[in-house]
Amino acid sequence: YLPSHALMVFNETKVVPARMLFQRVSGALIEIFCLEPAAPTDYQLCFAQTETCSWKVIVGNLKKWKGDTLHLYNPTDDPDVKAIDLQAELIENNGKSCIVRFSWRSGASFSQVMGLCGRIPIPPYLKRETEEIDLTRYQTCYARQEGSVAAPTAGLHFTEREHSVV
Repeated sequence: YLPSHALMVFNETKVVPARMLFQRVSGALIEIFCLEPAAPTDYQLCFAQTETCSWKVIVGNLKKWKGDTLHLYNPTDDPDVKAIDLQAELIENNGKSCIVRFSWRSGASFSQVMGLCGRIPIPPYLKRETEEIDLTRYQTCYARQEGSVAAPTAGLHFTEREHSVV
C-alpha cells in the first residue's frame, strides 16, 4: 500500500506530567507547562538530571511572575513534595514561550520529580482538572518511553487487542 520511498514515523512516546503549579511569595499561582528540554536538550538526559535542568515552557499567569524564584504549590503539605523543594527560575521570556530553570533537592531524577509534582496536561476542551485515571487513560497503548507533553489523540482509540493485530 505504501510506495517504496515512503517514510513512516511512529510516535511511541508516553505523555509526561508536564503541568506544574507554582506559587509566588505573594500567594499568586503560576502554572508552568513544560514543552521541551532546553538544557540539556536531549529528553532522556534531561529526565535523568538530579539537581537542575531547563525547559522551554508556556507560563500561565506570566504577568504576575515578577522574576522571583517560585516554589512548587503544595496545598496538602505533602512531605514527599516538600522534601524535593522544587523551584522555578525564569531565565528567558520570549513572549509566548519562556525558558525556566528548575532546581530541586533529594537526588531524584527530573522524571521522578515530574511524576510526583506534575499533572498530565489534558486538553483544555475537556474543561476539567486532571484526574488520577488520566495517567493511564491519556496514553496510547503503544506508548513506550517518556517524552510527549500531549498524546497523539488519533491513537487513543486503539486498544491492546487492536494494537497486537497491527
